[in-house]
Amino acid sequence: MSKFYTNVVCLGNYIFERGIEDGLPFDEKHEFKPTLYIPTTTKTDWRTLEDEP
Repeated sequence: MSKFYTNVVCLGNYIFERGIEDGLPFDEKHEFKPTLYIPTTTKTDWRTLEDEP
């Protein structure tokens, strides 16, 4: 069976999930490390969806 999420929240560096799986409640905590990409004029291997550096 699939998971049914009843609550998902981001607090600090963690994402907390609560829901039901196979008829039983579950709680999970995942470490979250966001990444911020900003435009640059410097040559780089990374490109935006619009093919900009």
